[in-house]
Amino acid sequence: MSAIPKNAFVDLAGRVWLLKLNCGLATRIHDALGVDLANAHNGQAFRQLGSDTLLLIKTLTALIEPQLAEQKVSPEAFVEELDDVVLEQASDALAAMIVLFTRPAIRPVLEAMITKGTEGRKAAVDLATEKLSGPAAKAMIDRQLATLGQKMDAALAEAAPTNET
Repeated sequence: MSAIPKNAFVDLAGRVWLLKLNCGLATRIHDALGVDLANAHNGQAFRQLGSDTLLLIKTLTALIEPQLAEQKVSPEAFVEELDDVVLEQASDALAAMIVLFTRPAIRPVLEAMITKGTEGRKAAVDLATEKLSGPAAKAMIDRQLATLGQKMDAALAEAAPTNET
């Protein structure tokens, strides 16, 4: 099996999708979706696509539109063959595509930005995992449950029928 290019990904059906960008496509995507892939070095496109999965899916679909027609795959059928792992691979392919599209003078900055972003996300996940696994998180949950229990007890006591005759 041959290696696929960095700017390509494989969906769950085993189809390879090659992400390529040109000025016309960048303009159409910007006009239709508000994602400025042509100026991704400013970080805005990465923030948008990293925080909005549906926007990422729409952008991927727009990028491969000609390939969809060529392979006789509907956009809906394409989307059905995406999961979290494929989307992660597609995100990496999208970043590689943007680097390839970017003017050579800016590429080193963009590559450094992508590397630091990846490092930052990993560090944030590691920190969150550590904190959520620690005793402070357990203590917070116990406090919240105790407060909830007290509120429920008070509400039930208020609602309980009295034995007045």
